[in-house]
Amino acid sequence: MSYEDLTKHLKNLGLSKEEFAQIVGMSYHSVTNWKAKEIPKWVDSWINLYYTAQKYDKIVELVQKELQNPHISKV
Repeated sequence: MSYEDLTKHLKNLGLSKEEFAQIVGMSYHSVTNWKAKEIPKWVDSWINLYYTAQKYDKIVELVQKELQNPHISKV
């Protein structure tokens, strides 16, 4: 993954590099240093898992809203 790809993926996830660094327990400068170095292999899988978790969170939120809908007959 290139640094530009990382930037694009983080933007699509709604994360800044600062937020990403905080979540993964790294310093912001370490993350920005990847511009001149190779990005660790774990970052790609982390991005995929974070994206998947966001989708599942959205599904849970939608189901919970539907379950609270008074117009739905409860069985």
